[in-house]
Formats: sequence, structure tokens, C-alpha cells
Amino acid sequence: MVALLLENFAITCFRVYNVNEQMRVEVQTYKTGKPTVAGVLGIISGCFALVGALFFVVPMVALGVIGASFAVPILLAIALVPAVPGILALLGGIYAMKRKIWGLALAGSIASAIICPVLGIPALILTALSRNEFE
Repeated sequence: MVALLLENFAITCFRVYNVNEQMRVEVQTYKTGKPTVAGVLGIISGCFALVGALFFVVPMVALGVIGASFAVPILLAIALVPAVPGILALLGGIYAMKRKIWGLALAGSIASAIICPVLGIPALILTALSRNEFE
């Protein structure tokens, strides 16, 4: 049994153990579409947040031109509330699609869950389930 295992390969739980000529075992994991779907959902959620932040930036520019400078810092602070998680969701989505830096991809999916739970919660679940596919 051991000789048969060493001659060919063993498939266990989504992992393939190949044995090369030098009798070294190489581990290969199968790639699924989970990180790609999570990345797309995170990017869409981040875009929603940045569009929402623009609704505060446009009046801020208009009030700055008119001369009502007292409202500009208030609108800037309000615009940063959706912009920061939106940028984090965009970065996390990009890195999830690249399958790099799992922690950043997870943080981005958490931010997208805060921004838009309908898109963010599936992104969070898919990112958490696909941890083994990241470098």
C-alpha cells in the first residue's frame, strides 16, 4: 500500500500529493472560483460606497465655490465615512481576485459587509472558505 502511494499519487480532501523522481511530495491545491466571486462582490460594494461618498463631495465643492466655507469640513467628514470602507473593499476585492494577501482580502470583505450586507456577507463567507487558495 505504501509503495503504491509513493509510486503514483494520493487524493485527499481537495489536495493532490504528487511524488516526483526524488521521492519528494509536492502539494497542489485545486483552485475554485470562490475568491474571484468574493473579489467581484467586494469591488461592486466598494464602488457603491465611493458613489455614495460623491453625493457629499459634489455639494461640498458647490458650497466652497459659493463661499459657505463653514459647511465644507462637515461634508468632508461625512464623505469620509463611506469612502474609507469603500477603498478598503476595493483593495480587498482586487487582492481576492489575485489570490494574494488573504488578510487584506478578508478585511476588504468585512468592509464590504458593513457597506452593503447583501453583497458583503457572501463575499465574507467565500473569502473565509477559500483561505487555502491564497499565497
